[in-house]
Amino acid sequence: MPHYLVSLEKVRDHLEARKSVSRSFHEASVPSVTPEELSILEKKGLIRLVEVSSKHQWYEPTEAFYNPYQTNIFSKITVPQDLFDIIVGYDDIKRMIRMMVQAEAPTHFLFEGESSSAKTLFLLELSRIDGAQYILGGNTTLAGLNQLLATEIPLILLIDEIDKIKSMRNLDILHSLMETGILVDTKYDKHVRMQLNTRVFASCNDAARLPSSLLSKFGEPVHFSSYTREQFIEIAVRVLIGREGLDNGLAEEVAYTTYDAFGSNDVRQAIKIARMAKEGMRLSDIILTLKRYRKFE
Repeated sequence: MPHYLVSLEKVRDHLEARKSVSRSFHEASVPSVTPEELSILEKKGLIRLVEVSSKHQWYEPTEAFYNPYQTNIFSKITVPQDLFDIIVGYDDIKRMIRMMVQAEAPTHFLFEGESSSAKTLFLLELSRIDGAQYILGGNTTLAGLNQLLATEIPLILLIDEIDKIKSMRNLDILHSLMETGILVDTKYDKHVRMQLNTRVFASCNDAARLPSSLLSKFGEPVHFSSYTREQFIEIAVRVLIGREGLDNGLAEEVAYTTYDAFGSNDVRQAIKIARMAKEGMRLSDIILTLKRYRKFE
């Protein structure tokens, strides 16, 4: 059972033992639960802060408190105002995803295309949303995915390179999650049935490599073409200024260097070079070192 649910049970036991009409309590009235643990319960929407006095912070249970295994059913997704601003074009897809991220019922999306396309940027932007969890397909196991879902109860699950998962059996848990929202957690000698409201966004190079049963949960993939040189330069500059804090001059220099020196139109490569440049390394040294240890010249 996730640790925060243990904390919740302690608060529940305290309220039941008190036998009071009032449901409010303060942090010192449940000594077995730390203020940090109460803060986690508040963030997960299980309790709410109702009053702050000179001595105490007072809380009361929310609706989710009485049904903790449906925690994110009651959670609202807050979207940053500048979400997707760094992505050039695709305004129709941006509007669609914004709308469906905040919709009451979950809708799942599969982004398909080369690594040098907008699919990666869409996932990176979605990872900025509070309640989103990002995983890399090649490192995903069935047990690890189950633990992540049961412990974090994400509002949004982002799976990069889902087609590179070593065994498609590791995705068995997604079938139930995406179809019904049901997750069964069998850890700690418990058998807990959890109802989630999680949206799944995944990326892949080739959707044909995924099982048809999983593809049907996503529906038609959203296909992105590779960037042209001009598109890459514009997008990379936006990312490096807006997300990495580079000035316009250095951002342009890094963008051109990434494409011209390495033949790469992958924004992640530009970000890597930019972060080294921010630490004081000269671009010429970065280029020389990285090219020296490339597998292919």
